[in-house]
Amino acid sequence: MWSRRKGMVRGLALLALALALTAPAGCAAKAPAAPPAARDAAGALPTVGEVLARYVEALGGREAIEKLETRILGGRMVTDLPSREPPVLEEDSLTIVGTADGRYRLRGQGPHWPHGEGWDGRAGWRQDQRGLRRDDDVRTWTDAWLANPQGPLQMREYFPDLRVAGREWRGADAVIVVETSRARRRLVFDEGTGLLVALSHHSELADYREVDGVLVPHRVVHGRKGGSSTLVVETITHNAPVDSALFAMPAED
Repeated sequence: MWSRRKGMVRGLALLALALALTAPAGCAAKAPAAPPAARDAAGALPTVGEVLARYVEALGGREAIEKLETRILGGRMVTDLPSREPPVLEEDSLTIVGTADGRYRLRGQGPHWPHGEGWDGRAGWRQDQRGLRRDDDVRTWTDAWLANPQGPLQMREYFPDLRVAGREWRGADAVIVVETSRARRRLVFDEGTGLLVALSHHSELADYREVDGVLVPHRVVHGRKGGSSTLVVETITHNAPVDSALFAMPAED
């Protein structure tokens, strides 16, 4: 009995010695690394003013943005709803026009009917399969803000009552979340680049490219039930003349 117990003790001692010799120096008492969110949760958050200033700088700077008076976007809206029966995969051609004073016009041609919307500075409107109708809310929609070439300088007008809500993580990337009183809006800025990467839980901005000295997102993904609708921007023209009549509500047929 005694010899057996002595052998067990000796075996455990040898095992402990082997583990100590094979472990890297200084690792014996090292605790697991804390996740990024835990490491940085106590870090000071930027103010709204600091977030917006860094965003403008990341795009190319205030001076470059202020040179842009009009913007014409050409592209397509890809609607992908694979969970529908039958599945839906459609493309609409789009032209979106905006001015630095907030006027806005979208023209679309889908597979079944033309559609559009606009804001002439006083009134907004929409036209689709339900017909033509007044809708002043279009002035604050994502496409209206994107069409405004000076939209990044007017963030507080499009998104009132901004406040920094906190820091979150998207995979390995830290983001700063800024909330607004505008319904269903939540601005998300990449803390590394300073760029705006989301306008809500379901609307993401990506594929930033430089056009006339300013970065502009060329892909906007709108998540929706059963899939997504993605605005793919193919052409951008700045400072082209734009007729004011373009933004007016069309006459009813």
